[in-house]
Amino acid sequence: MLLWAVALSALAGVEQTINDLLPKLAAAKVEDRHAPQMELQAFTLNAARPGAEAERAELAKVLAAKATDPAVPQAARVWLVRQLEYIGAAESVAALATLLQGQDAELKECARRALEKNPAPGASEPLRAALKQGGETAWRMGLIQSLGERRDAAAVELIVSGLSQPEISGAAAVALGKIASEEAVEGLWGACRQGHAGAEDGLIEAANELAATGKPKAAAAICSKLYTASRETRIRAAALAALAHADREKTKEMIPQALSEPNWRLQIAAVEAAREVYGKSASAALVKLLSGLKAEAKVFVVRMLEASEEKELIAAAADSEETVRMAALERLGQIGSAAAIPVLFQSALGGAGGAQKAAAAALTSIAGPNAGAAIVKLAGTGDAKSRAVAINALAGRGDASAAPALLKYAGESDLEVSAAACAALARLGTDKELDGLIQLVLGGKTPCAAAALQAIAGRTTDKAAAAEKVIVRTQTAKPEQLALLFEVLAMLGGREALVAVSSAAATNNEEIRDAAIRALANWPDFLATKSLLVVAHDPQVKRVHSVLAIQAIARLVRSSETESPAARVEAALAAMKAAPRDEERKLLLSALGSVPDRKAAEAIKPYLSDPKFQKEAGLAALNLAESLRKPDRSLARELAQAVKDAALSEDLTRRADAILKRN
Repeated sequence: MLLWAVALSALAGVEQTINDLLPKLAAAKVEDRHAPQMELQAFTLNAARPGAEAERAELAKVLAAKATDPAVPQAARVWLVRQLEYIGAAESVAALATLLQGQDAELKECARRALEKNPAPGASEPLRAALKQGGETAWRMGLIQSLGERRDAAAVELIVSGLSQPEISGAAAVALGKIASEEAVEGLWGACRQGHAGAEDGLIEAANELAATGKPKAAAAICSKLYTASRETRIRAAALAALAHADREKTKEMIPQALSEPNWRLQIAAVEAAREVYGKSASAALVKLLSGLKAEAKVFVVRMLEASEEKELIAAAADSEETVRMAALERLGQIGSAAAIPVLFQSALGGAGGAQKAAAAALTSIAGPNAGAAIVKLAGTGDAKSRAVAINALAGRGDASAAPALLKYAGESDLEVSAAACAALARLGTDKELDGLIQLVLGGKTPCAAAALQAIAGRTTDKAAAAEKVIVRTQTAKPEQLALLFEVLAMLGGREALVAVSSAAATNNEEIRDAAIRALANWPDFLATKSLLVVAHDPQVKRVHSVLAIQAIARLVRSSETESPAARVEAALAAMKAAPRDEERKLLLSALGSVPDRKAAEAIKPYLSDPKFQKEAGLAALNLAESLRKPDRSLARELAQAVKDAALSEDLTRRADAILKRN
């Protein structure tokens, strides 16, 4: 009696929980339904946990009762049925059957899905009954799909009748394939004989199902018959793939014949089937067939050969068909060793078209034993053309250990070898090669060395040490050699390098001075503004040098965001005094607009009334106002108002108004 009372109490608690959620599940606003839906779903999943069968059944009964209650809003009933899809069993079949016969399309569809997943054997009966009654095409297809998913052998006769109906024949064939009973398979064969669409796909499905459920002989019989009888290559390929799971020995017999077929689908299917039935020995099995295959099939086989077949791959690299050669070269690049280097090298050196490109790419990727060492050796011997090919391969491999040898080759008299070595150094040279490259540059006989030197300097990890090496060389270099060295120092930056170049900018030698000032104009550090201002204020300096200096200061003022605003403004104002042309003053105004500082604002304002600079001053003022909106709202408004009052243009006035409204 006590247990009965407890059960009644628990049932009442579950029902009350559901009753409380029902109005929320049918809220007028769809977005308001989400939270209660998730609450019910969590409640449902908890009841479905292992070891809680009594709770699951109790909740399922309540959900089923509410789902069939016309007084419950439709939106709530839909969500209840969706929960039955997760936890429903025999206790919910009757309710779901009732909904399946109802008029509400959404509830019917939800009930179908719930019955499809219901583990109770009796859940198939309502689905069969509904299919007998017929209906729209989509509805019948859904019912057929559900019966197929349930592997319902009792529905075979019903479903077979759909094979002759074009609108549902595909769904019927797949469902029968999943059921895969003798009657289902026979029905599919009958449909094949009558030419019904999709029947062969259904048989493939049946073969896979039978193989997966421990009936390999039946699966193999279907596959063998389909492979022989079908006129569709797609089906034959699928049959061979399925046979590989059902009968390994039979598949092994069929692979050679499939590879000889003039269709790529069957050839690929044969290679994949070989992987399945031979496993790790597939490569050894297929390579035995290679010589007797046509080009297209050879390509597919070559692409899956392993390192143990390197000898055969090397032979295939000389095949009369370019597609086969390319496939072999590409595969050697993936799995080859030093033994493959000669054939790759010869193809990269003298091959034609795609094969040459494939060989060159393979040389950069091949990672087998001693392959890299073999390429290094080739780079140091032979004629210029062959050495250049090897050197290019070293560059593509990204092996920095080859850099010392490349530096040596860069200094050779042969221009083709030297150019290839310099290009390779530009890609993989390190700080260790800087000294050697500087020597080559200063030697004047290796024109390509300059680009390599600049490339390495641009990515060096120790710029100060690199700069020191270059500075030492500037002390003995000829004037005509200094331009490049100064350019490299400008790339490296730093205080010591700046001192060296700034000193050179003050010399009386015009050639040296010009090179130094141009290097300063490209300097990356804000510290260079002091040296640039010296140049800009020098009354004896050439106009071009003054212009370069002012332009560089404007660039550094704009880009040096880590510097103090005061220092940036000071540099810009000092440059403004020395600027030789209005063009440079405009650049400096624009740069001031990037400095979030009151002094910058005060410097810009006077130019708002100067006709020559109004437009640039207005743009600078508004850009500055935008950047000051958060740190200094009052100054931002002040600048925007000044631009508005100046009435410079409609566009600038609109921008000023927008800033004023936001502030």
